[in-house]
Amino acid sequence: MNPAQRKTKAAESDRKERLALAFTAACGVAISGGILASLIYLLVALASLVMARPAFSQAVPAGARVHLQSAIDQM
Repeated sequence: MNPAQRKTKAAESDRKERLALAFTAACGVAISGGILASLIYLLVALASLVMARPAFSQAVPAGARVHLQSAIDQM
């Protein structure tokens, strides 16, 4: 192999290495951003669950529960 071919091969190899490095870096940033967005979404979703009111069956006034129980007892 003559020196001109070696120089061309080295330049081509260097260009491929830089392209691979740039692609790897871009994918790493994209994945990191996706993970960060997923964590923020999960935090917002769980925060809304924590701040939710109790279930409807627990929020009914006592008078309605008494009427329901007496109706069930009469059956």
